[in-house]
Amino acid sequence: MAAVYIEGKIFAILMAHLTGFTSYPIVYPNTVYPIAGMPREATFFVVSHTPNSPVGFSIDPMDEYQFRGVLGISVMTPLQNGGQDPQDVAGALARHYTAAVLRDDPVVLRVVARPHVVGGYIDGSHWRTPVVIMYETIAAPNESIG
Repeated sequence: MAAVYIEGKIFAILMAHLTGFTSYPIVYPNTVYPIAGMPREATFFVVSHTPNSPVGFSIDPMDEYQFRGVLGISVMTPLQNGGQDPQDVAGALARHYTAAVLRDDPVVLRVVARPHVVGGYIDGSHWRTPVVIMYETIAAPNESIG
């Protein structure tokens, strides 16, 4: 189902850009991974999304608002991974989002700062290397855009 309002459209645009980058499985918010009966891939991405409060440009609630937020994507790799360095995978992901201007009419979303790779840490049987991506767009929040 396509997003109808700006909040869903923002997330859909960010995820479309991610799926264009990777063939690794992507674990979206509010999902279980792996699906029951399926194996867990050695390397996968975990997504978190934190929208900030919209900021209005006028006192009219129907006017445009600035929507900003943070997209977090964690690169999950096995502990003591003998394969590709998780910092390299995370760095490539950060470069993929650097200075990105993402469009899906009528929404234009831009990454406002160079995404950064955060120090990794142990998370169960995996090493988690987070990438933090800050974005913004301007839109009228009460209009259907689907």
